[in-house]
Amino acid sequence: MKPLLISTFAAAVLLLFGGITEVNADPLTYEVVGDTVTIKDCKETASGALVIPATYDGKPVTSIGSWAFWKCT
Repeated sequence: MKPLLISTFAAAVLLLFGGITEVNADPLTYEVVGDTVTIKDCKETASGALVIPATYDGKPVTSIGSWAFWKCT
């Protein structure tokens, strides 16, 4: 019974988080989930005007994280 429970839990974790990839591409950090992209963070050293791309790696940038730019000046 215990091995089945552990296997089920491991499968659930892989299904939930297996398709999420975080990519650092100066100065922005992207999170790729399936066919969509979210901007999650930017480097503290980033300043001035930043360009938010319409796509990243051929996938649409669909959202910007709530705290993505809080460290930028």
